[in-house]
Amino acid sequence: MTDLKDTAKDLKTTAKDTASELGDQARAALDTGKAEASLRIEEVKDGLARQVKDAAGALRRAAADQQGTLPARVLETLASSVEGSADRLSGRSFSSLASEAAMIARRHPGALVAGAVLAGFAATRFARASAPDLPPRPAPTASAAYGQAAQGAQASQPPYLPQVPANDDLKAQATP
Repeated sequence: MTDLKDTAKDLKTTAKDTASELGDQARAALDTGKAEASLRIEEVKDGLARQVKDAAGALRRAAADQQGTLPARVLETLASSVEGSADRLSGRSFSSLASEAAMIARRHPGALVAGAVLAGFAATRFARASAPDLPPRPAPTASAAYGQAAQGAQASQPPYLPQVPANDDLKAQATP
């Protein structure tokens, strides 16, 4: 009987040890996944910051082309603002940026909705612009009221319906 109790105790200890090891492995895998995701997010954030800085540089070049004019001053101001945004983006962690975005969304929900509408509009415009061109529809050849043929023309009918003579043709056939 003591052998059975000892075996049960050994099995219980082994199960606890195995569960503890599995838990440690799961935590390690989760930590590794978090670290990799964080690294990837930081890479994307830094790439975005570089692109924003490039856009600021393009705005500055456009301002230099129009030196001394009002559009040049506007472009220079815009470039400074965009460059400052890029610096703030690259100088902060993703988690702090996400928490700040959440606070702004709570403080200004109307701006969030307006931004979402604007983003949807831009996405729709982009999708339409990148869609392949459809062939133009043929223009109607005759205009008449529904069910009547235009003078001198047969009313067009869908190809799956049998051809029906126009009302004028029926009247001509009916009179002997």
